[in-house]
Amino acid sequence: MALSMNWTVETSWTVETLGETVDEELESLPLDMQARFSHVVNLIETFGLSHVGSPHVRHLEGALWEIRLAGKSGI
Repeated sequence: MALSMNWTVETSWTVETLGETVDEELESLPLDMQARFSHVVNLIETFGLSHVGSPHVRHLEGALWEIRLAGKSGI
């Protein structure tokens, strides 16, 4: 049995924070959580929100989504 699958994703997603306060909070996170944040951002920008989904992201309202993080410390 032969199986062929083609999957292409055409997106132009960009992740933005809500400002300097959020940027400072991200920079104060433990390094493992900063790395996880960068990984999830890369997933979103590569595949789009609809292909990332839970547990990485959650829709809040309108165009606003949250990136959900958990580090080694359980935060």
